[in-house]
Amino acid sequence: MMKLLPILIGALTWGVIGFAEEKVSPPKSSSELFQTEKVWPIHLTLTAEQFAAMTPAGDTAEMGRMPQPPGESGQPQQENRAPGQSEPRRRGGFDPGRQMAQAFFKAAGKQESETISAKEFSALAEKWFDAADTEKTGKLDATVLQRIMMETLAMGMRPGEAGRPGPGGSSLKFSYAHATLDIAGLVLADSGLRYSGNNTWQASRNTAKKPFKVNTNEFVKKQKIGEVSAFSLRNNINDPSALQEVLAYQLYREAGVPSPRTSYARVYLTVPGKYEKQYLGLYSVVENINKTFAKEHYESKDGAIFKPETRDLFSYLGDDWSKYEKSYDPKTKISATDSARVIAFAKLVTNGTDKEFANQLGDYLDIDEVARYFAVTVWTAGLDSILSMGHNYFVYLDAKTNRFQILPWDLDHTFGAWMQSNLEQLSITRPYQGNSRFLVRLFANEAFKKAYLAHMAEFQKTIFAPEKITADVTRLAGVIREAVKDESKEKLAYLEKVVSGQNLQDATRRSGPGMRGGMTGPGVVAFAKARSQSVVDQLAGKTTGSSQEGGRGQRGGPGPQGGFSPDGSRMGLGQNMPGAESLFSTFDANKDGVLERAEFVQGFSKWFGAWDTDKNNTLSQAEVQAGLGSLFSRQFQRRGGPPGAPLGGGDFEAPMPPR
Repeated sequence: MMKLLPILIGALTWGVIGFAEEKVSPPKSSSELFQTEKVWPIHLTLTAEQFAAMTPAGDTAEMGRMPQPPGESGQPQQENRAPGQSEPRRRGGFDPGRQMAQAFFKAAGKQESETISAKEFSALAEKWFDAADTEKTGKLDATVLQRIMMETLAMGMRPGEAGRPGPGGSSLKFSYAHATLDIAGLVLADSGLRYSGNNTWQASRNTAKKPFKVNTNEFVKKQKIGEVSAFSLRNNINDPSALQEVLAYQLYREAGVPSPRTSYARVYLTVPGKYEKQYLGLYSVVENINKTFAKEHYESKDGAIFKPETRDLFSYLGDDWSKYEKSYDPKTKISATDSARVIAFAKLVTNGTDKEFANQLGDYLDIDEVARYFAVTVWTAGLDSILSMGHNYFVYLDAKTNRFQILPWDLDHTFGAWMQSNLEQLSITRPYQGNSRFLVRLFANEAFKKAYLAHMAEFQKTIFAPEKITADVTRLAGVIREAVKDESKEKLAYLEKVVSGQNLQDATRRSGPGMRGGMTGPGVVAFAKARSQSVVDQLAGKTTGSSQEGGRGQRGGPGPQGGFSPDGSRMGLGQNMPGAESLFSTFDANKDGVLERAEFVQGFSKWFGAWDTDKNNTLSQAEVQAGLGSLFSRQFQRRGGPPGAPLGGGDFEAPMPPR
């Protein structure tokens, strides 16, 4: 009887949480940790002080406390409040004023608590004008103004040299806290735990289910699971089915692209006095791309790893590496030889003749690997990548071959889950947005096109086949179904609709209480069927698909409807970005259809005068936010919000502090 007592107590404990979990042995190696069919129980324990220390620097919201996770209904549980206190208000949704205000202050080199003077505000206008005026004509048209606005809004970053965005889409600074990691009984004390992501963090900041990075080696050296010390816990905030990212990584691996391995985890949180083994939900466990990854996949740690944040990859900026370093964001120590290799390839891409580019491309680029990467990226319509946003990918310089490869990262917006609908029709020959010289020249190169289209045709018959994708979805749904069920009945219902092949593109804009709408996409099975037919037709020459040139659908059928493109050329149902047209008209003082430098600066001066509500000749971030919000928020509200943009703050609209 005494031997049975711990078992009975354990069963009762799991019963309080709401389910009985199968006992699993802890992972002993990286291959065991990253088994796609595995759902690990992961328990994170922190002191209250360490938990509070995880709140990122640079965030202005009240985040010192975490809202309760969703209850059985999928709705957030109410936080404790004093008698008579008003109901916590729901999150207000898409706020372009707040996002742009943060970017303004970052661009001006200001902290949130500081202010911007009139002189500094004018200097910011001059800086942005000069960065956007790449042809040095002294004039900007409406399209360029839209691009400036959309880069500021969508990317949330400071334009860098020659109009290129700098790295990192947020001013947030995440720090590791001391935590105990328990994974299926393997206890790793004093592990490093921090939040992660920029847009993912912002989307889930007021929910319990936040994204994490784990580094068991952060405070205790050589503390590992096999060879692995660092991995990501992805909260799937943009994918209620929790299928898209794991399946996308699987496709890359099947295509022969070195890619992170994955598994799943039920994640629990304990903070004494706050949470006692609180179930946060189902997470994806994703292998980090670092030296350990390189050793596993390339049998060497000597290669250079970069995580670029630029839409102009391999654009020549001169021979000084310091001009490249920020936007290439090296993740390993970069030697002089490594940096010289980047610069040399950039010079070829930017200045080389067509003959030179064709003859030398294979010397710098692993054409076959890159062709495989783009075949999967384009087929899955992964526009939150090098194809559009200029991020969510790694560049690897192989020490053995001295050639560059491209590796995938952050794949929750694949399978048509993006700010545009109808991505099943995405062109396979012109799938990218903007006019990146690297992408334009690459997709025009005969050697690349031959390999790329050959892989696309091969994969369409094998790993992309709809029946194979459907079988993968069914298999993975069986793995995660119970964990999803225990998280919320709404998510379980969503998962079942995805498995059944129901097209959820429009149905989930605001489907069901607590569900995040906007960028959930049609669902993997529905997308795969429609995408396969489109790709087959394009390969046969029957259609050309929907081109992303200028962000608009071109020949071969209707273009993507709804959402916005990062160059600002498309916003909403075929409309320009709300406020852009009237803003251009206001700035264009002489009404000649272009903005001269003086007009642009004068427009900022008018903003300053209107936004300086306390008339102290400075602007606070709150004043900039209010001013920008008055320009754009009402536009979005009148139009019902940009289709494809999230209307809430995450999977569940969490309670916010009362006004």
